[in-house]
Amino acid sequence: MIILAGKKLNKVIAGGLRETISVFPSVPKLAIIQVGDNPASNIYIARKQKFAEEIGAQATVRKFPETATEDEIISEIYSLNADVSVNGIIVQLPIPQHLTISKIIDSISPDKDVDGLSAKNIYKVDRKELTKLHSDQIKISKDETTLSVPMTAIKTSKS
Repeated sequence: MIILAGKKLNKVIAGGLRETISVFPSVPKLAIIQVGDNPASNIYIARKQKFAEEIGAQATVRKFPETATEDEIISEIYSLNADVSVNGIIVQLPIPQHLTISKIIDSISPDKDVDGLSAKNIYKVDRKELTKLHSDQIKISKDETTLSVPMTAIKTSKS
């Protein structure tokens, strides 16, 4: 059995990202789209903002009311796609039922789709066109789904 040490993995990933980001010419910026006021989403977003701060990045939230239309949200996403200071975009799920998730997610530029949920990025995963793993990482596969994890965050057990 393989056990992931979550806190250790978080520290390893954060340290590597902090080191990488420290040499960037500008601070990476993540835009988070939130529709409505879901309490669990608020917690997840706060954690994303905290992690961004820890690694030297910036995470901003574009909050829409629950009654927002697809056109309003997609218009904002197009604006963020065009904004060269924004490196990544996430739509915080869940979103209200009157909105079409796929239509909203697919409006994110594949290059800025941090979650990789757009149809174009899912196609890349299916076609195995993503960047190869670094040699100091291990692949954990189940049903052809691969998770790349740094070796330092893996514990093994005989259970």
